[in-house]
Amino acid sequence: MLCEGNRLKKYEFIREYHLEFGINWLLNRLNLYPNDYYNYLKDRKAAYRQQKKQLKHQIRNLYHEHNGALGYRMICDLLNRKNIECSYGTVYSYMREMGIKAIVRRKKQPYRKGYQHHIFDNLIGQEFSSEKPNQIWCTDFTYLQLKNGTKRYDCSIIDLYDRSIVATLNGKWIDANLAIQTMEIALSTNNIKEKLILHSD
Repeated sequence: MLCEGNRLKKYEFIREYHLEFGINWLLNRLNLYPNDYYNYLKDRKAAYRQQKKQLKHQIRNLYHEHNGALGYRMICDLLNRKNIECSYGTVYSYMREMGIKAIVRRKKQPYRKGYQHHIFDNLIGQEFSSEKPNQIWCTDFTYLQLKNGTKRYDCSIIDLYDRSIVATLNGKWIDANLAIQTMEIALSTNNIKEKLILHSD
C-alpha cells in the first residue's frame, strides 16, 4: 500500500513535470489513478484559497487598527513578528486586490526654528546590545530619494536584542508627528511589561 507521504511526493512530481512528460504518461509510470491526482489538485487549491483569505483578514485588521497609516512593508514586518510568514510582494499584491493603501493625511507645515528644551542622559553609552526583547529600543530618521526628485522621510525603531524592526513609518515631512506615530505603532504592537529604554541620537 502506498503511504501518504510517498503519494504526495509523486503528486508534486507530476505537478512540476507534467508539461514535459504529460500527465497520463506520468500517472501510468507511477501507478496512480487520475481521479486521485485531480482530487489532490482541488484540495491544494482549496488550501491555498483558505490561506490567502486568512492572510487578507490579518492585513485588513492591521490596516484598520492603525487608521490606514501603515503601508505594505510595515504590515508585512508586523505579520512576520507575529510568526505569520509573508513577503512584501505578497502583502502589496493582496492590498491592491482589496483596494487599500497607506493614507498620508498630513499637510506641509511652515518651518519654525526649534530649540532643545530638554536633553536626556545617555543611559546605554556605547553598549548597543540587550539581554532580552523589549528592553532597549533604538530609533533614528533617514530619507529615501525618489525618482521624481522628492524625498520620503522614514522613522524606524529597532530592538537591540535581535536587531528586528519594531516599527517603521515614512512620510513627506521629518517632524515630531512622524516620530510620535512610529512610537505609538511600536507600543501598540508589543506587550511592554518592564522598564523600556528608547535611545536616539
